[in-house]
Amino acid sequence: MDIRHLLPRVQAPTLVIGALQDSTVPIEHSRALHAAIPDSSYAEIDAGHVMFFEQEDTFVKLVSEFTDPRSSR
Repeated sequence: MDIRHLLPRVQAPTLVIGALQDSTVPIEHSRALHAAIPDSSYAEIDAGHVMFFEQEDTFVKLVSEFTDPRSSR
């Protein structure tokens, strides 16, 4: 099911994190997802498909700062 046409309707705060070494979801797809969602935030991590294991500290920091900008993790 292709729902790309719905992405411009997303109104919730959205963080897209792309993984530079991901061979399953190429970085270009993450960048396109970010571009299609209005006012989304974007970050890239130098990791593969399981970025939250490969770069756990970086991933947690990005998500923590997104969900609570006052976070200093």
